[in-house]
Amino acid sequence: MNEVIDQHLIEQLSTIASGLASVHDLASFAEEVERALTVLVDAEYNGLYLWDFEAMRLRLFVARGFSEEERREAERTAWDRHPGSIFRQPRMIHIPDVELDGGRQTQSSARAFAVRSRLFMPVMYQRQPLGVFGFGSSRVNNFASRDIEVLKFVCRLTGVVYRQLLDRMARQRVESELAGALEQLKVANVDLQHARDQALDATRAKSAFLATMSHELRTPLNAIIGYTELIIEEYAAGADPGLTRDLVRVDASARHLLGLISDVLDLSKIEAGKFTLHAEDVDLASLIASVDAACRPGQQRSDNRFVLDAPERLPALRADATALRRVLINLLGNAHKFTQRGVVTLRIGEQEVGGARRVVFTVEDSGIGMSEAQVRRIFDAFTQADASISRRFGGTGLGLAITQQLVHLMGGDIGVTSAPGLGSTFSLWLPVAPPS
Repeated sequence: MNEVIDQHLIEQLSTIASGLASVHDLASFAEEVERALTVLVDAEYNGLYLWDFEAMRLRLFVARGFSEEERREAERTAWDRHPGSIFRQPRMIHIPDVELDGGRQTQSSARAFAVRSRLFMPVMYQRQPLGVFGFGSSRVNNFASRDIEVLKFVCRLTGVVYRQLLDRMARQRVESELAGALEQLKVANVDLQHARDQALDATRAKSAFLATMSHELRTPLNAIIGYTELIIEEYAAGADPGLTRDLVRVDASARHLLGLISDVLDLSKIEAGKFTLHAEDVDLASLIASVDAACRPGQQRSDNRFVLDAPERLPALRADATALRRVLINLLGNAHKFTQRGVVTLRIGEQEVGGARRVVFTVEDSGIGMSEAQVRRIFDAFTQADASISRRFGGTGLGLAITQQLVHLMGGDIGVTSAPGLGSTFSLWLPVAPPS
């Protein structure tokens, strides 16, 4: 019998989780939570208070068993009552019998019935409080241990989904603002749009077109970034915190979009044969210092240790310093991204093959590693190891494709060895002097 009940409960929770995972706005989210509580909780009233980050207050999103007047009053006084107390100091309060509550942990409520048992539970995402569930019943000991464990699961699920909804809404708001700016760009470049439409007839024609459009596409985004920075700098001290956060999101999204456009354009230039290299004598010491500085924020976010393993006298190299810097930043940036609290090593050395001298760069990490199938496609454009990697770490899958193309243009080659859970090692070599 218990097994049947457990199976039925598992099916209920699975249905509830699927319903919550499918919501796309706060209204449908509230409906799914209310539906879940109706199925799982046998109580005269229950409520879900969630923190409104724009209004900076607790709002009663779900109110079952409340009259409209009670709902308004409960939301108005939430911060000064148990929902506010539990939100400020997250903890569960369970009163099996209010009349035996010597500590008076909860206040009485004006209800059409006598409340005998109460239960309050915080809604959390990781360590961040997001809201409070409150339940009340006219029956003593209405909330059994089994019920409480089930409701803890609902609380965790509610916190995850609400946090995802908030993040999605913030992204949509920023994307809408950027879409407006890009729409102005399209209107100002009608002739270029017509040329692009013609270029879609063939992949190489498209690449040739995009390769010539770098200035027209990057300039408006640089303007958005520049004006956003000016507004933040000028008004940050006295501005509303919500406005400042929105401006920071606009700036970050514009920079992200600029990086994506730059990667696509550079890959298109390479494919169209219009990417020009400028060979020069490379000061490897200065270049490595610059690469380390560029990668240090990622290193600090991942709490990694960076090790440079290079001879005291660095080898001479004549190559495109900008292209080489980009290659090393891509490799080290990826190493720090996919390694948490580990070690990322850059080794530099020389070797001679068939009478030709080479400079060898090796980037080794102790991160998540890759399978053989993932390694085989890692240098393909718009490809990452798998979909879960893209969702967890982000990115477009262009960095390594561009890296390989740049190494080939400089007359060298690049390869990788890896195993799941054992990290990855990328090795590239360049001729001491570029090919004629």
